[in-house]
Amino acid sequence: MSPPEWHKALQAALKSNPKSTSIQLATWDASLARPRVRTHVFRGFITPASAPQLPIILSTVDIRAPKVAQITNSNKVELTWWIEGTMEQFRIGGTAHVVPRPGQPSGLHEKFLEALKQAPAGSALAEIAKDDMDWEKKRVDTFSSLSPGMKASWCRPSPGSPLSTHPNSPPESWPHAVKDLEEGDDENKKQWEVALGNFALLLVEPEDVDYVELGKKPDRRTFFRYAEGKWESTAVVP
Repeated sequence: MSPPEWHKALQAALKSNPKSTSIQLATWDASLARPRVRTHVFRGFITPASAPQLPIILSTVDIRAPKVAQITNSNKVELTWWIEGTMEQFRIGGTAHVVPRPGQPSGLHEKFLEALKQAPAGSALAEIAKDDMDWEKKRVDTFSSLSPGMKASWCRPSPGSPLSTHPNSPPESWPHAVKDLEEGDDENKKQWEVALGNFALLLVEPEDVDYVELGKKPDRRTFFRYAEGKWESTAVVP
């Protein structure tokens, strides 16, 4: 098996536009009975060694964010990716998984491990489970690759909570940068541990992709769907 055509196109677009890492992720908010969308940062692909046709999209999330509860309640998501430089749009639907630190009180880490065990045969999650990946190492390595300023964002109070509920933690008191452990002092070490504790991986298994090419004349649009072990494509009207 080889990578699907949509993935080859996306990789080519990213190669020529490496700063196009912003994606829009939609989840379902059952409390409001409506979708919620926000910007995420693409952190790379995780591809099963035995299944290059099943790339998994990697992003990150604060374990305390409302979107985590939304994904827990309904893990079907959709993301949109616009590559300005090549005038291409990728709208990707699939299944999301949150990978927090082991022992995280919510039990989400155990839920992810259970999802790995029960993943349907032939799915991306089932194939990546064969690689026996060290997910905690992947989580720590991903956190370590972030900028000091980005790391510090995981030290803030719970995302979306009113500032009035944190009278002892005004914004000006929040750390602006968390350095690598070998570079910081004891206070930096505490901040690192807090931030890393709130940090989680977000995985999205693509199941269908709506690929639009607006940089070509005439415009082109192709719908891809993964079924019965292979990607099927259909040319549709843009």
